[in-house]
Amino acid sequence: MRGLEVRKMSTYKFRRKEVHTDWGNLLPCTLEERVRRLSRTGLLLLLLLLCIAVRSTTPRSWASSRAGPSLSARTGSAPLKARQVPLTQALKMLAVNLERDYILFGGEVYRDEGKEPLVDVDIPPYSDAEEGLRRIFAQLPPYTFAVLSQHLVSVYPKKAIDDPTDPLNLKIRSFDVEGQRAGLILTWPERFIPELKARTSSSASEDEKTHHIDIYVGSVAGGPTVTLHLKDVTVRQILNAVSEATEKSVPREEPMGWVYSPAARSPSGKGEVEYWRLFMTLPHNWLEQARGRGQNLP
Repeated sequence: MRGLEVRKMSTYKFRRKEVHTDWGNLLPCTLEERVRRLSRTGLLLLLLLLCIAVRSTTPRSWASSRAGPSLSARTGSAPLKARQVPLTQALKMLAVNLERDYILFGGEVYRDEGKEPLVDVDIPPYSDAEEGLRRIFAQLPPYTFAVLSQHLVSVYPKKAIDDPTDPLNLKIRSFDVEGQRAGLILTWPERFIPELKARTSSSASEDEKTHHIDIYVGSVAGGPTVTLHLKDVTVRQILNAVSEATEKSVPREEPMGWVYSPAARSPSGKGEVEYWRLFMTLPHNWLEQARGRGQNLP
C-alpha cells in the first residue's frame, strides 16, 4: 500500500510539476508580449516579401535570363515616346536606343490598306528591352514575339504561325548556300528557295507576275556572307537562321534582321504586293559597343 501510495504521490507531483512548468512558459506571455511577438513575425515576413519583390524586378543576368542576354540591355536616360507609329518603326525606336547590346528582328507584319498596325511608344528611362517589347505588344493582342537566340527576336501574328497558306510556313526539304550575301537571301528568298519561287509563281496574278519590286531598308542588300546547310525546315526558319548567321560577322559587318509582309487585297479592291525587306535595328554606336564587349576589330 505504501508503495502504491508513493507511486500515486509521485505521479501527482510529476503531473503538477509538468503542468506548472507549461503554464510557467505561457503565463508571462501577456497580450502585450503576444503583440510584440506577432509584430516581429510580421516584420520578418514583410522583409522576406520585399526581398522577393526586389529580386523579381531586378534585371536578370545574361546567364540566367530565359529571354536571352540581349533583352537585358537597357535604354538610356531619356524616355521613348511616340504616338501612333507603325509597328516596325516602334520596334526600331526601341532597338536603336539600347545601350551595351543590340537586338535583331525576324518579323511578319500584316498590312491593312497598305499600312502596318499602329502603336504608341511610351517606354520609361532605363527600361530593359523585354519590358519595352511587352509595352508595345500589349497594344496588339493579335501579335506576339519570341526570343530565338542571344540577339534575334521573332515577331509574328499569332494566327500566322499555323497557317498552311502562309509562305513562311512552307516546308523545305533542304536549303544549302555557300558564301552567299545574307542581304540577298533575306530580300530575295525566291532566288535561293526554288519551292518558294514555285509557290509564289503559282499564286500570283498576271499583274503581279509582270511587276516585281525589291524594297530595301537600311543598307543596300548585301551584307555578310553566310554558309548554311539545313534540312526539313520552313522558310521562316531559313530566314531566321540567315539572320543568326550574320551575328558572327560582328563587328566586321552589320548583322541583319528581316521583315515579310504578305500580299493582301484591301476592302477597296486594290491589290497589294507581298514584299521582303531588310530590317536594320543596330544602335548608332554599335561599333563602340562591340569594342566594349571585347570583340576585336579587324
